[in-house]
Amino acid sequence: MNFIADQATGNLSHWKWVDREKELGELTDGTPRKPSTLVRRLAGIRHALKKKGVFPLPTEHPEVKEMMRGIVRLGDTSVLKKDALTSQKLRQVLSQIDLSSSIGMRDYALLILMFYGALRRSEASRLDIEDLAFESRGIRMRIKPSKHQLVASEIAIIAGGSFCPVMAIRNYLQQARIFKGPLFRRASRWQTLSKARLGEQGINRIIKQHCREIFPDGDFSGHSLRRGFITSSVLAGKPLNKITEVSRHKDIRTLKEYFDEKEKFENHAASGLFD
Repeated sequence: MNFIADQATGNLSHWKWVDREKELGELTDGTPRKPSTLVRRLAGIRHALKKKGVFPLPTEHPEVKEMMRGIVRLGDTSVLKKDALTSQKLRQVLSQIDLSSSIGMRDYALLILMFYGALRRSEASRLDIEDLAFESRGIRMRIKPSKHQLVASEIAIIAGGSFCPVMAIRNYLQQARIFKGPLFRRASRWQTLSKARLGEQGINRIIKQHCREIFPDGDFSGHSLRRGFITSSVLAGKPLNKITEVSRHKDIRTLKEYFDEKEKFENHAASGLFD
């Protein structure tokens, strides 16, 4: 009960790493968690207790269920969407990245590849050199199976343009002297690239850091590049089937919001009524 109340009000709702290598962290006050988040966290607690053979399950207590019903009924169920890092905005962000170091080259290649591939943080983190097949027209990139897709898939990363993803990846690999293993790697305390894979949270921090320098009032995250690719493609009038080739959406209804946003002011029902 106390856990649910704290999470719903934001007390001790945010996990902060103290020493990631030693896996040490602490809970700090943060923003109130949404009902959907609480439902997921209770499901995780329920699963852990079941594996330990705890019975009866405290998550099934009538008072816990009643509290959750109240939180769902009164809580904010709106979906908070991060800003889309569209092609125009990404151009500004990429232009200010210092390419004189391996870390700068990594960040540049990471952002541009996540955009062109409409990649999720988890997908970018798990990429290996062996997942990239360079060709004259670009790169064939293998996306490993995940919770979002149960089987591996392959997408094309096209070459060319003033911000070429293929050239960015080639330059990064040459500068960092990476020949196999994880594509994107963590920075060491000496500000050099280590052999350790760059994690999802690290990717999120990199995106936020570079976007904050150009758009201090923006709200960007790891998903902003995927949203940015889809938004930019829709606004450019690209065919739906070609967009989903890259985004790998199984249900095209998920993309409806992007097309709705584009057409919201076009042929409006109120247009011309007072002409």
